[in-house]
Amino acid sequence: MRRLVRPLLRRRFVLSPVRSSNVEMQTQGCVWRATGALPSIDLSSSRGRFPSGWVRLAIDIEVTECDSAYGWMRADCGGGFCHDSAVRIPRASDGKVRMIVRLPDAVLALRYEPIKGAGTFVLGPISAQEIGWLEVFVSQMLRYCRGEGLSPVKALRAALVHARVHGVGALWGWMKGYLGGEVADKAYAPWVRQHDSWTADSLRSLGEAARDLSSRPKFSIIMPVHDTPERWLRKAIDSVVAQAYDNWELCICDDNSRAPHVAVILDTYRRADPRIKVVTRRTNGHIARATNDAMALMSGEFMCLLDHDDELAPNALFELAKALNEDATVDLLYSDEDLISIDDVRYEPILKPAWSPENLESYMYLGHLTCYRVDLARRVGGFRPEYSGAQDYDFALRCTEQAQNIRHVAKILYHWRAVPGSVAVSIDEKDYVVLSAKRALEARLARCGDSGTVVERRIRGWFETARTVTGTPMVSVIVFDGHRPGEAAGSSGDSMAAAIDAIRSKTTYRTHEVIVAYMVRSVAESLNEAVARARGEYLVFVDSTIRPITGDWLESMLRYAQRPRVGAVGAKLLFGDDTLRHVGVVFSSGLPRHVRQGYPASDWGYWGSSSIARNYLAVSPACMMISREAFAATGGFDQEMASPFCQFDLCLKMVEQGRRNVYTPSAVLYHLGYQDALGDRDSARSFALKWRSLTVPDRFYGAHLALHPPTFEFDPTASLTDPLAHGP
Repeated sequence: MRRLVRPLLRRRFVLSPVRSSNVEMQTQGCVWRATGALPSIDLSSSRGRFPSGWVRLAIDIEVTECDSAYGWMRADCGGGFCHDSAVRIPRASDGKVRMIVRLPDAVLALRYEPIKGAGTFVLGPISAQEIGWLEVFVSQMLRYCRGEGLSPVKALRAALVHARVHGVGALWGWMKGYLGGEVADKAYAPWVRQHDSWTADSLRSLGEAARDLSSRPKFSIIMPVHDTPERWLRKAIDSVVAQAYDNWELCICDDNSRAPHVAVILDTYRRADPRIKVVTRRTNGHIARATNDAMALMSGEFMCLLDHDDELAPNALFELAKALNEDATVDLLYSDEDLISIDDVRYEPILKPAWSPENLESYMYLGHLTCYRVDLARRVGGFRPEYSGAQDYDFALRCTEQAQNIRHVAKILYHWRAVPGSVAVSIDEKDYVVLSAKRALEARLARCGDSGTVVERRIRGWFETARTVTGTPMVSVIVFDGHRPGEAAGSSGDSMAAAIDAIRSKTTYRTHEVIVAYMVRSVAESLNEAVARARGEYLVFVDSTIRPITGDWLESMLRYAQRPRVGAVGAKLLFGDDTLRHVGVVFSSGLPRHVRQGYPASDWGYWGSSSIARNYLAVSPACMMISREAFAATGGFDQEMASPFCQFDLCLKMVEQGRRNVYTPSAVLYHLGYQDALGDRDSARSFALKWRSLTVPDRFYGAHLALHPPTFEFDPTASLTDPLAHGP
């Protein structure tokens, strides 16, 4: 009865701020200032209770600093403000968010998180109106018409066909993807207009540059198609035809589409351009088989993958060809990308690191645009149907095992369409994708001869590939006092004793010893002397203010330190108030900075950066593990270099030797010391100048991400120019 009565009542709620965290009101009225990470505002309700079920939500918010594409509304149903009850709130270009959301049936409290980091915003009225399923359906049908470019009559006909073929329940699942409002990223959109938009003149100049390349490899673009809506299919093909670089072929496989317009469109384009090849399957083979059939049409040297509803940037193939001209030995290239809405609004740029094996074992970070040498693609055997849903992930894992040279092209060359049912909207849209990805990682372990498990992290689609520690090697935990006189509170001896007691009582890995690094002339000399006394195959350098939280912290670090070509392994470090101390190190102006410092311990990070294994140029000196072999190859710590530069110097020497440094979130410890002090200006400048060719820019951190401090937020003012010319 309640479900029948509610649509008739249409109760309206006015939601007002009652208290806040990491945010304060600047003036009497509606101007707010977020002072820390993840600012949140608890709301009260004009009706004494909170809205529930289907709700038409209205929020007026104008963000003036540090904007991002989304905020969040979180509901507490008795178990706290958990992620499962959260609703993502897109930013509207006019500051007026109007959208339909589905709240839980019994809401005890509501919390609004307007932005993700520090910044200023103007918050106006917030209201919610409970509505019924019929109004929701009509609203979704109208949005579907606009997104697909259909008349209401055609849209209704398409909906009826979908319901007849797949059932009424599937129809609703299809339609609910159009929930939401306009997406607008006020930091990214102006940057796109100024720096990443193309005019006729700029495209003409780009075409001339493409023709002047000394080497002009041929790209085979592979695109499987199945019942693609006409609008998206045309846009995808048009984005290839519009490429400034003209030495390409588009190999399309129609996977037995039932929609009649697909064959007509493909035949029209094929007749208009001989570079477009089409093959049609007589039975539906799903994406892996369709991709393999499209690959059979290839005659190029390199293969690029394009989804049937996505778009290439006009300069995509030119940038790939340019990279191949710079290094002809490259086997695999991948680029940055962004999302594009059904309203053709670009948002949420995905800026990726340089080649990062540990990242790839956490999720398919290569994404789009990926480009493989054709010989490599054929050698690994193409795409495997048994990994449907994650066939591109399985393919990438196998290719990277054999590729000799992998390169990141740090430009946004691909626009990933966020349409209903797409993983771009939510990984939850396709459960089988997660299962296939997990099996692909398990298969990788078997191919590499490793034992271990693949564990899903707390967000779907992200994993930990936890290899079993080989044997029981001796680990030497070297405890040192990293503070200068007068910097740490209390007695240095007391801190050292407390650290040793905590390590011995908490650590579950038994084959270890604890070595005290006695202070001599410098920290570097003290550490080198301690290494000489240590018996371990693996060395862990630990600041005296470190306290373990997870008992298996040594095992978690060993899993990575035992891998071939791994240098330093860093742990997840927290301040005493359970905020992030270390989840990786980025170099800004050639100097080391900790990323997302001060965010809550539960912070997921930028595409999982805080919560998955990830590669960086360096990790925190306060807790890092290195094999004795890797340590010896560097010659140890530079005794003429002050701390902490001597430790970061060691990390960079390993990178220079072809090793990679890894951050793992599975080893968690408290770091109760102070924030890193980078010493005097002369020492800092000397260090920065020594390593400028390696650290400027930091290839594991996107060129347009904030550096002051490094938070992984998009910053349109970020520059690739070398700041060291004027001093760090």
